[in-house]
Amino acid sequence: MKGRKPTPTAILKLRGSRRVKGRTHEARAPEGVPECPAELADEARDEWHRMIAILGEMKVLSLAEQFMLAECCQVWADMRAIRRRIAQQGETTKNKYGRRIHPESHRLDTLRAQWIRMLTEFGLSPASRSKAARVEKDVGKSELEKMLGG
Repeated sequence: MKGRKPTPTAILKLRGSRRVKGRTHEARAPEGVPECPAELADEARDEWHRMIAILGEMKVLSLAEQFMLAECCQVWADMRAIRRRIAQQGETTKNKYGRRIHPESHRLDTLRAQWIRMLTEFGLSPASRSKAARVEKDVGKSELEKMLGG
């Protein structure tokens, strides 16, 4: 799809736009707090719980976010692992041509760009926060506390 992303109907309603009329084609995400996928690594799982708490407070969380949130948390864990390897092995490596930047630095840059794009989708950057649509129904605190282990 070329051009700008379409503005969600919930945001148009909040703005008081007249374009809301006749916009019944938009899918609705099921309400609730998604469960942490079992296949996430330990560090990604920790990030999952941290992000669930933040997104729950922002009221932008629904069951449909499970897959994107899982990917975001896994990218975070991968970035942390690469940073540890670079810190352990040094930022530069030596080969027959001389010193070079660590080979995984490029992968870290790519992962960082992906992670920032994902955070933007959740409204976790200052600019995107103003555009994020809140979930209409308030997520019950007891349900959120269950997910956080409290």
